[in-house]
Amino acid sequence: LYYALALATQGAAGQTADEMNAVLGAPDPSAVPTELGNLFRVLYGDPFSKIDLANSIWMREGDEFEQGFIDVATRQFYATPFSVEFGTADADAAIANWIAANTNGTIEPEVNTTSDQLLSIINTVYFKGSWSNQFDASNTKEDVFHGMQGDAAAEFMVQRIDKPREFVQTDTYTRASLDFVGGATM
Repeated sequence: LYYALALATQGAAGQTADEMNAVLGAPDPSAVPTELGNLFRVLYGDPFSKIDLANSIWMREGDEFEQGFIDVATRQFYATPFSVEFGTADADAAIANWIAANTNGTIEPEVNTTSDQLLSIINTVYFKGSWSNQFDASNTKEDVFHGMQGDAAAEFMVQRIDKPREFVQTDTYTRASLDFVGGATM
């Protein structure tokens, strides 16, 4: 989300840019593209897991966009630019296929654009790593999942967590923090 907002900010000006930069919270807004480009390159160097970040800008066909915005998007955010006729089945399919391809097929959305769209910024994150402490499949238990569409039976992976930093329970939420090989944490 930060990448998408930071990329959108590169095309903003005046009060809008000031407000977006305030949300980003960067001490030097002009350094954001360079720093995100550096982060992008560092994440691709992780030898312990597979991290694929992908950014794209989908621009309405026939409209002109500032070349400086496109240059920053492609050089620092590694965004692939596309020119499409929004509101068409071809544009919707192209965007959906791009998302599916950049998430290794884990997300296959139905995309519905409208002809009045000017620009869409889409980014994806695909992560695959190995848990530091593997789950024991024999500890899988059936229980009730409480979702927005109602309750449903589901299988839950169960593992005891004894380290205080890995498990937090308050009156309003419960959080578990699990480590991956190489130091990443979810």
